[in-house]
Amino acid sequence: MIGIEKLKQVDIFKELNDDGLGLIAQISYEQEATAGTQIFAEGERANHIYILTEGKVHIMMGKDPTLEPVIIDAIIKGEIFGWSALVDEHSFTASAVAVSDAHLIVIDGEKLKELCEANDRMGSIVRKGILNVVSSRVAHLGRKFKELIYSRRRTLT
Repeated sequence: MIGIEKLKQVDIFKELNDDGLGLIAQISYEQEATAGTQIFAEGERANHIYILTEGKVHIMMGKDPTLEPVIIDAIIKGEIFGWSALVDEHSFTASAVAVSDAHLIVIDGEKLKELCEANDRMGSIVRKGILNVVSSRVAHLGRKFKELIYSRRRTLT
């Protein structure tokens, strides 16, 4: 279990009261990952949600061993990742690798889903926060895709 003060620093939990934060703290723990450590792999069952409290993590796609994985996002302090754990039939759609030594808050995804289902206010706040994260990541991927298309178009002409 971690202290609620750390959870208060996380954007998606900022609107929660101390009681709600206390419930989430009970299903959370801290973890360290050294640089180069794979935190989770694309295709693995998603059981936990992660919050980066120190360091840097890359989100990468590409299971084909003959191709270089593609970095699709860089997670920085305070950001959440691994949100697939809140989706039914959940598996990770990308891999996460610590780029530098990292400190993480790890939250049991199934238990967080149960808390959100039992408490409408908490569920609304957490879902809204996760949707904001997903929306931001999709927009980021859209920009990267455009860059890729334009760079390929330039090399063909």
